[in-house]
Amino acid sequence: MKYWMQAPSECIQGSGGKMEQSEIKKICLRCMRVSDDPEVCPFCGREKRGQQTWSKALAPGTILNNKILIGNILGKGGYGITYIGYDMLLEYRVAVKEFFPDEMVDRSEDGSSVLVLDAVNKDEYDKETKAYLREARILAEFSKFPGIVAVKDFFYQNNTAYLIMEYLESGNLRKYIDSHGGWLPVDEALEKMEPVIAILGRVHQSGLIHRDISPDNIMLDEDGSIKLIDFGGSRKLGFANQQVFLGKWGFAPLEQMLSKLSEQGPWTDIYGICATLYCMMTGDIPQSSFERNEKDELINIADYTIQIDKKVAAAIMKGLSMKPEDRQQSVEELYHDLYGIYPDEKNVQAQEKIGEQHILKDRNNRIWFGDYPMNEITGAQVTSDLIYAEYDKDDTAVIDGEKYLRMPIVRETVAEKESLLTMMRGSRTETEITGYRYFKFNMLSWRIVAERGDRITLESEYIIDYKPFDQEKYLKMNDREIVRVKSGIYWEKSKIREWLNSVFVRRAFSEADRAKLQVTKVSTPVSALSDRVTYDKVYLPSIEEIRHGFDVDISIARGSKVNNDLDMAPCSQYVAALMGGSIGHSSYGLRSRGHIDEGDSYKCAENYEGHALVDNYLSEWFLNKSVGIRPVICVNAEDIHEMT
Repeated sequence: MKYWMQAPSECIQGSGGKMEQSEIKKICLRCMRVSDDPEVCPFCGREKRGQQTWSKALAPGTILNNKILIGNILGKGGYGITYIGYDMLLEYRVAVKEFFPDEMVDRSEDGSSVLVLDAVNKDEYDKETKAYLREARILAEFSKFPGIVAVKDFFYQNNTAYLIMEYLESGNLRKYIDSHGGWLPVDEALEKMEPVIAILGRVHQSGLIHRDISPDNIMLDEDGSIKLIDFGGSRKLGFANQQVFLGKWGFAPLEQMLSKLSEQGPWTDIYGICATLYCMMTGDIPQSSFERNEKDELINIADYTIQIDKKVAAAIMKGLSMKPEDRQQSVEELYHDLYGIYPDEKNVQAQEKIGEQHILKDRNNRIWFGDYPMNEITGAQVTSDLIYAEYDKDDTAVIDGEKYLRMPIVRETVAEKESLLTMMRGSRTETEITGYRYFKFNMLSWRIVAERGDRITLESEYIIDYKPFDQEKYLKMNDREIVRVKSGIYWEKSKIREWLNSVFVRRAFSEADRAKLQVTKVSTPVSALSDRVTYDKVYLPSIEEIRHGFDVDISIARGSKVNNDLDMAPCSQYVAALMGGSIGHSSYGLRSRGHIDEGDSYKCAENYEGHALVDNYLSEWFLNKSVGIRPVICVNAEDIHEMT
């Protein structure tokens, strides 16, 4: 064995500046954690210098693509080598898979380049390398889902290809089983394997077969969730006249052990899944299919002294059938046999779970109805399930019956000046998403602001979002350009009205709940004596309504007693994140448009400024400025239920 501590001759430009050689030397090449200790790592307790455990592997300390620091080997197989690595630009640990089909290549004397063996056709190797890239792209597409390891990057170097993936440090499923008494309860085994089984069906539809499913190739994340790795068996490797067996003894079906590629398909992976479930639930590795072909002595899982449903036991034994045609023919069929539903029905059930809700009233006369992103998820709660969930066009996802929203973290960059014209106009800025923040949906609380017969008018107790009044084009104008706008936009034509009655309603209420929202005749003053009327399910309050009351005839209410309490409201953590500030009482916008005169009176006009409540005072809401959004809705009293 060889020991290495190799540093680059130049600096690496990282997120916090240049990473100097002295900083790189602080990285332990065994666990890739950073410390000031010069020799022994305080995290793993071993020498920080790397150890080369295979002569054909890259030396620890090697740098790839001018940013990936290579450490010790994590594992190797017939198709490649996996190393622990460190991304010195983004400064986090990764797993690095090097395409290295051992029977086709060797390492050159420089210790880096990969040489194709003389007996191997160069075109065949290039074909396999390109196939590796195609499969990497497919895996990158599926890595956003739970159950598949996340792909971070891919590049060519040293006459081969490298796949950069998330690093999972909690070990593999086999280690987990051993540390929990040698076997797992049936319910836990089914729960842990569910994400892997669900996503594998989609992988099969893309044309990929894993061919190496076993507890060794299923890794655990810090939150206990599992992810499938090592899709190397999805290719045929070897010489033109030779087939190479890829798989684990006891977990591979006979058609795979005999390298009969024409007989392999989704049912091949189904055997591996059921063998893995068998091992998880019993603690025993199934008898190998090669031995079973001679004399089948596999013990039926139902004969073990474990509590297992007969249907589940039958599904696992069917998946372990020797003949491919006797197994489930698709992962969707296996999923249904194990869980009683098809994978696509799982999301429908989750949506139904958070679907129709009662409108509830508590002892304080507060109404609870709908859901909206409120509280931020941070720290250890930001699990892989949350990060790689399937988000819709509104950036929302349902995980285990709970709903979440992800908010992009955007960084503005200045584009290069491409011509004299662009130089004259100045630099244009572009946006780049550098990450996400995550927020959980919580029930919305409302206060009753008006009751007229069965009609109950509700105003949100919280400022729930942060938006401009109108079109995004105003966000691109400076204040001087905004002032030149001679005519603005009324409530009925505004983008905020459109957003409230489309995106907000869809995000906050299920289809069944949306039916409970009553249409309200909304009168917005446009002059001292006239209003414009719209019909909305969701709207913003006006200064008239705050002062004289909701759901009343404003023409009659004018001149009546004025409510001087302008009613400030707190904002949620989600709004605080949008504002870039702290949580507290903040301003929110009103739908009234017009210029404010002395004494808070105003002349209604289609102008560029509107109204907002700021620190309990009436102020302007400019078209290019976002303010808090505090919606108003109306429901039927018969739909409200007392909390028990």
